[in-house]
Amino acid sequence: EIDLTEALSLMNGARVKLTKDKIEWLRTEYALFIPPINRHFRIIQHQFINPTIIKNIQFSAYGWKDEDQFSIYINGEEVLSNIYIKELAEKYIYNRSFIVQENSELTVLFHNNSGNSNQVVFSIEYGEI
Repeated sequence: EIDLTEALSLMNGARVKLTKDKIEWLRTEYALFIPPINRHFRIIQHQFINPTIIKNIQFSAYGWKDEDQFSIYINGEEVLSNIYIKELAEKYIYNRSFIVQENSELTVLFHNNSGNSNQVVFSIEYGEI
């Protein structure tokens, strides 16, 4: 067991003051079909109304190729770029936490560089602070 307030205050070089003793973790999952077109697709735009901590991001796809990748933006600023994906059974889990300010937008781009059709699964685990 760790002191959550202290752990959060060290993340991203920012001091965070929790208003709640416990965080209720939520998980949102998106499953989308990507057509066989060599383009960049904006697959998710998720709004965070309150200050939030993102603790887990997961990527996977059916029909993946080495050159297909994800990028993640928060309020238009790229926080993760060119993340390679794996087959759905393997899942690529990115365990880096992000603190997101209120009224922020998470945007996920899928770079279909292979031009193959894909079934993409993206999930995010987060909690309001």
